[in-house]
Amino acid sequence: MPEKNVDLHGSAPDKHKFALLLIDVINDFDFPEAHQLLKHARPMARTLLRLKRRARKAGVPVIYVNDNFGRWKSDFRHTVDYCARHSRGRDIVELLRPEENDYFVLKPKHSGFFSTTLETLLRYLETQTLILTGIAGNFCVLFTANDAYMRDFNLFVPSDCTVSNTKKENDSALGLMKKFLKADTRSSSRILLRRTQKRKGKRQYEPKWDGFRCIAFRDGEQIHLQSKAGQPLARYFPDIVGALSRLPQQQFVLDGELVVPVGGALSFDELQLRLHPAASRVQKLAKAHPAIYIVFDLLGQSRQSFLKEPLHERRQLVEKFARSNFKSAKALRLSPATTDYRTARMWFKKAGGNLDGVIAKRLDAVYASGERTAAVKVKQIRTADCVVGGFRYARGTRLIGSLLLGLYGDDGLLHHVGFTSSFKASERRELTKKFEALRKPPGFTGGAPGGPSRWSTDRTSEWEPVAPNVVVEVTYDHFTGDRFRHGTKLLRWRPDKAPRQCTMDQVQHREGKSLALLKP
Repeated sequence: MPEKNVDLHGSAPDKHKFALLLIDVINDFDFPEAHQLLKHARPMARTLLRLKRRARKAGVPVIYVNDNFGRWKSDFRHTVDYCARHSRGRDIVELLRPEENDYFVLKPKHSGFFSTTLETLLRYLETQTLILTGIAGNFCVLFTANDAYMRDFNLFVPSDCTVSNTKKENDSALGLMKKFLKADTRSSSRILLRRTQKRKGKRQYEPKWDGFRCIAFRDGEQIHLQSKAGQPLARYFPDIVGALSRLPQQQFVLDGELVVPVGGALSFDELQLRLHPAASRVQKLAKAHPAIYIVFDLLGQSRQSFLKEPLHERRQLVEKFARSNFKSAKALRLSPATTDYRTARMWFKKAGGNLDGVIAKRLDAVYASGERTAAVKVKQIRTADCVVGGFRYARGTRLIGSLLLGLYGDDGLLHHVGFTSSFKASERRELTKKFEALRKPPGFTGGAPGGPSRWSTDRTSEWEPVAPNVVVEVTYDHFTGDRFRHGTKLLRWRPDKAPRQCTMDQVQHREGKSLALLKP
């Protein structure tokens, strides 16, 4: 078999999600009213040259889409030479003369897609977004934009890089493309062009913060905070709304985590207290313990969406955003990120038990809300030796459903701190016999199950006390508010461990260092 052709015209093509199209800029200007068009085309050509240089620097393919002027036997090189010698716009041709490795497509008339290979080239280059420029905005640029829209390309038509016979005609064409073809008509200097890098399979590591996921929207004076589930959060975090309202940037969409530091540590309990129906109570809590919004992604800015940008590019954008906006905003911080696994591991040592874990995200992935294919969560798992102070029967049966765990405090009392239910169904009968034989009040001598708590359920007070003789080792992810926040996993029985050795200092004083990961 012959070898697979890896290029199109002898040089390796620049695959990129963007492509810059220069439409009919190589022009003989041999038509009525050409003098009017030239008046606008000359200053436009200088602006277009700057855009072309930026595109080449970013690795964006540059494609000349040009009329053949009815010269069917000519090629593009002959067309350039002809216009450079005979055109009334020779200065424009010389200024925008194609360079080595630029692409070219000759069209018979009007649209760049009509009877040409343009679509084949763009698909080969894996292009998703077209930047349409050139002559004339109300004719060939408009026709090309219409055909591009029909083929599902995203469109930029920079207002300073297209011209028509009159400014009115050009503005009218731009308005049509913006309204009906969803074209972005911002000026060329405001189009972000970045080099595409091959990062397939590589990952970016970020700390997993112990807070509320939050997407922040700002459009001028309007600011909205939204939870991961789509619930409004702004009324509960007026301090963050205020901080966002003072940023220089007026339009943006950020993704991040809301946290509340208390005494140098992140307090999930204090964070949950914010979800209070009384605005006066929320204001009091915000004043006592202001929240922090830790930002890790920029989803849009100045009406430009970054949802389809790969993570490595969005990271550069959010870092630039933070440098420009967060300098004097104490309540807003940029979350650290690294591609070095060793650095990510060091975060655990630096942050202690206060770090929820690490998230590994694919650098080549676009933003995917609610999907887990592009990110892997690596939680920090800790262990603790606990005393079994009681048990609960499973609902509707007389078999054990969970063991109630306790730790001894400085007061010498056994305090209830959580539960474990991670044993096999086949083990429940034997466990029931074992712990029913150990039934003996009070079980817990300090804080016991059944007291008022945000975790209380209709079965909270239904439990059986046992003599505090059995020790188990469990794994857990968080200890906050004097208890394990979630159910623990039974790791092993510890007959070698004395119950009095199971103290609170295993889980306390391990929190409070994750804030050290944030730059002041």
